[in-house]
Amino acid sequence: KLQLEIDLGEFMFSRIKFHFISEDKTITLSDGTTVQCLTHTHPNHLAFYVETKHTRILHISDASVNEDKSHIHFSKTWDKFYNLKPDFFFIGAGGHNTRKMDGFDRDIIENSTLTPVQAGKLVAKLLPKHAGVIGIYNFSVWDNRMEYAMSTEDIEGMFYWSTTYLAPSVKVHILRPGDQFIHL
Repeated sequence: KLQLEIDLGEFMFSRIKFHFISEDKTITLSDGTTVQCLTHTHPNHLAFYVETKHTRILHISDASVNEDKSHIHFSKTWDKFYNLKPDFFFIGAGGHNTRKMDGFDRDIIENSTLTPVQAGKLVAKLLPKHAGVIGIYNFSVWDNRMEYAMSTEDIEGMFYWSTTYLAPSVKVHILRPGDQFIHL
């Protein structure tokens, strides 16, 4: 048996429907809620656009402005996001820099993930009602790859600073565990 099945128990596990997604796909749930699973600039990562009868939510994590991390302009990959109209937009924007070593060659990739300012630019293009930065806790070391991220406070401050300037109509939230949003 799968470990997940053991952990959940047969009854709960049998009620789960798995979707293995490698390209853009929309899933419609029994209550009419749609979940668009959207690829973006990082391979094997998805963005989720959830639309219910009452609200629309966009969640993007572990993205960069461009697939080629040596460029800082938004790639065409982002074009499909610009027509979405989320009420709530949650985006990872740690601005991670990654050390890379290839043989004896050392390099630092400065655009490993979206910076808070780049996230603010996406907010300005999408113009959701509410926005918050997520995924800023990540500091990873694996496979000889080390990432460096700014402090949580600096990331939140820079996201707030850029977003309120570029998209003053958007309510920016400093998110904390347990926060709740009520959409009227």
